[in-house]
Amino acid sequence: MRKNVRACGTHRSQFRFIAVVAIWFASLFGPGQVAGAGAQQADARPVTDADLRAVQGISGLAISPDGRVVAFGQRGAIWVMETTAGASPRRIASGFNPIWSPSGDALAFYGQSEEDGGAIQVFTAHAENGDVEQLTRVDGGVSPEGIAWFGDLVAFTVAVPRTVNASSPAAPEAAQPDLGIPMILTPESPDGYALEGILSGMAGPPRPTPTVTELFVHDLSTGVSRQVTEEGVGCSNPAWSPDGAAIACTSRESFRDGAFVSALYVVDPATGRARRLTEGAPAAMSPRWSPDGRRIAVALYSRASLDENGVWTVDPETGHVAVAVSARSVVDFDW
Repeated sequence: MRKNVRACGTHRSQFRFIAVVAIWFASLFGPGQVAGAGAQQADARPVTDADLRAVQGISGLAISPDGRVVAFGQRGAIWVMETTAGASPRRIASGFNPIWSPSGDALAFYGQSEEDGGAIQVFTAHAENGDVEQLTRVDGGVSPEGIAWFGDLVAFTVAVPRTVNASSPAAPEAAQPDLGIPMILTPESPDGYALEGILSGMAGPPRPTPTVTELFVHDLSTGVSRQVTEEGVGCSNPAWSPDGAAIACTSRESFRDGAFVSALYVVDPATGRARRLTEGAPAAMSPRWSPDGRRIAVALYSRASLDENGVWTVDPETGHVAVAVSARSVVDFDW
C-alpha cells in the first residue's frame, strides 16, 4: 500500500571495529558543563544519587565526514561540537538522531513539525548558520527508524498500512475456529486467529490497522518524496551503498525467544526490488557498507544465544556471511 506524501572470517583483519565507550563526557552532564580532567585528587568524592540524576543521555551520535565535528541529540535539541580539546557544544536546532550530509556541511534529523500537528518529519539544518528546512511532509509523519543520505537523495522510512497478499496470509474475517478442537496459537498463526483477531469480533475498540515500515527517498533537487518499496517486507535502518546503486536495510521477520528475528535486505532504489541476504539469523541491526561496497557489516543480537552476538559481514551479491567480531554487547560500529 502506498502512503500519501506531499511534495516538498578472512575479512576480520580488514574490518576496523570502532567501540564508542564514551563520547564527550561533558555532554552527558549537559552542554557547556565540562568537568576538568585535571581536577585535583582532593576534590574526588563518591558518586551520589544527585550525580546520577544529572547524567543526560544522547540520542544519536554522528561524526562529520572529515572527522572534525561531532553531532548529537540531547534534551530535544541537535548539538554540534568540534573534536578539538576545549571545544564547547553549540545548539543547532530542535530534534533528535542527526546524520551528516556527504559533504559535511549539513545535518538531517527527526523533529516535530508544527504545520503537521506535531508529527515527526525529517528536517535538515546547515551546520554553520543553523538554517533549518522541513524536508518531508508525510501524512501522519515518518517512522523514526533511520535516515540515510547520498548526494541529493535522502532515504527514510514510513509506517504504511499492511496489505494482505499470498506471502503473508491472514484468516478471513468470517472464518471462526472450531471450538470443539483445541487451538494452539504460535507466532506463525495468521493474524485473524491471534488473540486480538478472535476478540476483534466482540464488543470493544476496533483492532489497530497493521502497518509495515516501507522505504522512501526524497530528492533534494526536485523536492519530491517517493515510496520505493511496496512488497511489505518492511525496511528499517537504511544505508546507501558507496556508489548509490543500492540501499541496505533490515526487516523484522518474526518474534522468537523473546526477541525479533530480522533479515538483511538490499533494495534497488530505482525499481524498489528487495533482495533478501540472510535467513534464520538473530535480530540484524544497523547495516554498514564497506568503503569499497563489497561487504555489509551488520550487528547481530540474540537473547537465546549470546554467543551469536557480534558483528557479521555479508557479501551483498552472494549472501555469504563471515563473523567479524564476536561480542555479547555491541553498542556501535563502523568501517
